[in-house]
Amino acid sequence: MIMLDFERKRGHMKNKKIYLIGGGIIALAVLIVLLCTLMPIVSHKNKMDKMLAAAVSSVQMSVRDPLFETGEVLGNKGKEILLSEDSLLEIKRELNQLSEDGYRSEGVQKMPGGTMTMNLKVRSDTNKTVILYFEETRFYYVDKENAILFEAKDEVAYRALYQKLKDCLKA
Repeated sequence: MIMLDFERKRGHMKNKKIYLIGGGIIALAVLIVLLCTLMPIVSHKNKMDKMLAAAVSSVQMSVRDPLFETGEVLGNKGKEILLSEDSLLEIKRELNQLSEDGYRSEGVQKMPGGTMTMNLKVRSDTNKTVILYFEETRFYYVDKENAILFEAKDEVAYRALYQKLKDCLKA
């Protein structure tokens, strides 16, 4: 009788170990999936942080819109301007505000043919060039054939920045 009781307890212990090991494997799998999902987002956000910091500390910026007013690419009707000192300071303030207000990742979009979006080309004091692209509701940078998309947390402030960039082109 004592021996039977001991065997039963040992069987329960074995079942508990199996459940613990199984649960541990499932938890590990979930952790791996989460890390694989979150790591690119964190990496992309860190790169955008660096790009915005480079823009804020830049010495020169140009705004370019390949489809300026006409939407014609082949007609070469796009426009690019080098920002004046006043415009440069204003855009740098707006970019700094965008960085401080924060933004969230909106994912990655394939762009095999490139992009025809308004962009801000920034040259730092170390002659490093950064290009940021701006659409009405989001902004991004391009990494190979992928657009790494972001959306500003303060939509009103972002729209103001977007409008100022457009106004620079109209001047």
